[in-house]
Amino acid sequence: MTSSTRSQMGVYLLGSTVTVLNRSELPSIHMALGLFLHNHPEKGETIRRSLTSTIKEIATSWYKARIPTRDVQNCQTKQEKLFEGWCLLKKNKESVALKAGFQVNVPLVVHWDGKLTDGLTSKEQVDRLSVIVSGKGVSQLLTVAKLTSDTGEAQASAVYSAIGDWCITENIRAIRFDTTSSSPGRLAGACVLLEQKIAFAPQVPIFTRYQQYWMFVDQSRFEKGMSSDAVSKSVQDIEDSTTEFAKGYFRESQPRDDYREFLELVIIFLDSVPERGIRFIAPGAIHHTRWLSKVI
Repeated sequence: MTSSTRSQMGVYLLGSTVTVLNRSELPSIHMALGLFLHNHPEKGETIRRSLTSTIKEIATSWYKARIPTRDVQNCQTKQEKLFEGWCLLKKNKESVALKAGFQVNVPLVVHWDGKLTDGLTSKEQVDRLSVIVSGKGVSQLLTVAKLTSDTGEAQASAVYSAIGDWCITENIRAIRFDTTSSSPGRLAGACVLLEQKIAFAPQVPIFTRYQQYWMFVDQSRFEKGMSSDAVSKSVQDIEDSTTEFAKGYFRESQPRDDYREFLELVIIFLDSVPERGIRFIAPGAIHHTRWLSKVI
């Protein structure tokens, strides 16, 4: 006697779904998942309703055998995890081929954004993080990861895992994220932690040595660019307009620190004095992704 009545519909790993359980034997995990998939996609039931009807059918067999069962909620949670595991295996099979065909040799920007969404099988909200990369001729969704918490570490780990799975860590040159408190934090934000995990690119040796030697530099001894006849001659047509542009930018907006530093250096280079006076700031982040570090 067969253990159950099976559908002819092909199902990943199972081969077919299960339409009716055989009451003469206890249902296996294979049969439980097969019955759930029959109720959900084939009969068109919602996931929650399919969970309920599947557990009810299975419990009947256990009651008949006089075997104690757990409460319905606990059984539904276990069945839900079984279904999610099956979905993950199926998704991984499909994504393997997609990842294998995803070959890029251009710089990429990684984007992420977190949202609270309804759970698949319960009313409980789930924190998910969508991760996308873009570049010249490239736009690819990497994952919509389920987070255990809405912290910078959780977000950074999810993003880092995604780009690692797709083997594109070395292509990442910039990051873009939403403005929730867990992303831009100076110490424990996702942005900072992801930078540390990726270490984007090798440090520029000459900048590293300069940063280490900074404490020994006499900042009072400097030479403006206009002191050189060659420089003065090459920029004489744009000296005034460039200086005015740099000073005017401060009147219109408050740029981020590294942009402000760059503009102040331009003003000093062109033999003028910024509003904050002549000052030189210790070198900060100097890896390849901080392209402005080279300009400064």
